[in-house]
Amino acid sequence: MKRYGQLGLLAIIVFLPGCTSTVPSDGEDTSGGNSNTNTNAGDDGGPGGDGPDGPPGGDTNANGGDNNDPGGDGPDGPPGGDANTNANSGDDGGPGGDADPGGDGGGDPSVDSASGTWDATAGLTLETASITLNVAADNPPSNDELTLEYLDAAALADMGLPADSGFDQGVSFGPAGTTFAEPAQVTVRLDAPTPLTSLLVLRQDDDTGEWVSTGLTARVTPDGQGASFRLTGFSDWVVWTPPFPTGADPIGGSGIVAGTGGFSGIPFDPLPGTTTASLTFSPFGSVFGLSIMNAGVQGGVSATSSAALSASTVDESANVQIGYVTPGGGLSGPSLFNEGDFNYNLQGVMFLTSGSSGWSVNVYAAYEKGVVLGIASGN
Repeated sequence: MKRYGQLGLLAIIVFLPGCTSTVPSDGEDTSGGNSNTNTNAGDDGGPGGDGPDGPPGGDTNANGGDNNDPGGDGPDGPPGGDANTNANSGDDGGPGGDADPGGDGGGDPSVDSASGTWDATAGLTLETASITLNVAADNPPSNDELTLEYLDAAALADMGLPADSGFDQGVSFGPAGTTFAEPAQVTVRLDAPTPLTSLLVLRQDDDTGEWVSTGLTARVTPDGQGASFRLTGFSDWVVWTPPFPTGADPIGGSGIVAGTGGFSGIPFDPLPGTTTASLTFSPFGSVFGLSIMNAGVQGGVSATSSAALSASTVDESANVQIGYVTPGGGLSGPSLFNEGDFNYNLQGVMFLTSGSSGWSVNVYAAYEKGVVLGIASGN
């Protein structure tokens, strides 16, 4: 991966021990320790008591030894304490000696929710197969009883997030409205590795139901398989993992790409009028800026909405130019979403690919009222 600048975002906070379900580790026998079927049948039920003395036959061994017939063959005695058939077969498989949790990477994949009680001695860790919440002992929450529920892509789609757009993993924390004295740590195990170094964290607005920017990003682990962030309160959260473009061609020539075109996506598509886009990219000085504008007439009144996305850091991976969009932006200026008289800070990521047919920029960004999601393209 080639990097042209320094990341302008600090990952603060969507997505272990403490509340996992007990599952057998790989290859562990849970059959109850071989059933402990101790078949020592009391030496065949003991000597059968002292049966009637047989005729003299040498040493009359009433225990039936040395073939002194019939001296040892009296009525069978009791069955030797039930033949000591210790039938504790693990209660039909039982827990197999308190089978340890399997060591295959953090929890039972079937576990998608957890709950527990925070205390000032041990704190609290809640964990599912993909999400872990750690609340330190010196970080009291406003509610001691805490819950989390993992939200997969289908659940998030039902909650209003577009499918196939990188909204794959989220979490619902409860009780809603819980706050902490200090931010609590959240760790996410990603469904697939990502080349990104940070991921945008969104939450669902309790009043509007819209998914909006939190101003937070999750820091990605060096192997690209996990991310972590810190939150100060409970709601429904999602870590946005944008799908990465594949099969991109190298940008030829000087590497500078500029031009105009159009944009298709949220929130501009429902608006009247035409949505245009303008791109400026240069590897010299980490310049990566995209402007999107829609102007039209709505309800007899002229209306304009626009987005200015400016990368503070530019990376490259697999011939894709990655621009990390921050409110402060870069040489192209700040990143803002404009709606009439109001400006809102924008944050997210852009992917630029360019070839003989033109350029394309995939946009994944959010502001405090919603998301900007779509594709700008031009020549």
